[in-house]
Amino acid sequence: MTSPCTRAALVACGLAALAPDGRAATARALAALRGAGYDAREYGDYRALKWSKALLNMLGNATAAILDMTVEHVYADARLVALERRGFLETLAVMDALGITPVSLPRYPVRLLAAAMRHMPAIVLNPVLRRKIAGGRGGKPPSLQLGLAQGNPRSEGAFLYGAVARAGAEVGIDTPVNRTLWETLRAIASGAVAWDVYRGKPERLLEAVAYYQ
Repeated sequence: MTSPCTRAALVACGLAALAPDGRAATARALAALRGAGYDAREYGDYRALKWSKALLNMLGNATAAILDMTVEHVYADARLVALERRGFLETLAVMDALGITPVSLPRYPVRLLAAAMRHMPAIVLNPVLRRKIAGGRGGKPPSLQLGLAQGNPRSEGAFLYGAVARAGAEVGIDTPVNRTLWETLRAIASGAVAWDVYRGKPERLLEAVAYYQ
């Protein structure tokens, strides 16, 4: 799944970050961008936009990176799909505690996805996730996996899974999946843990998450 902050959606992301006292400027920018053919939208709560985008960017990202597996292989393993779902639900729980409601982005029905993650049985949901998330990438590796492959000692996972873990700690919500994914990513990126410890070994990652519960 590609990032929603591309082309028209980037317009929405940028506009939503404008300060509340800039409504006149926002209205002018919206009119200009819509006139140019962009699907520009205004969001009342920039946090909802920020967290909704993060929800999308987290799917099929850290798990594939840590295991050095394709997203297709990750979503072919029911255990890893369940792990992804648990991490997503942890993020929703933190959002609930912060009073943040998921919002849909252009071409990305995040609110519907959130409802499905909360309520749909795995036997129905998993094939949909496999088709939409794994199939939607077109074989491209996720950004976190590219970062590890390039030897980048810093990981953008700090702004996804790490941010969820930190916010969860602040509001009293336990986030073992997000915390483990972030700590594992950071350890591999920094060289504290060899990538081969987890590469192609889903059981090792599942054990790590269970250890921190």
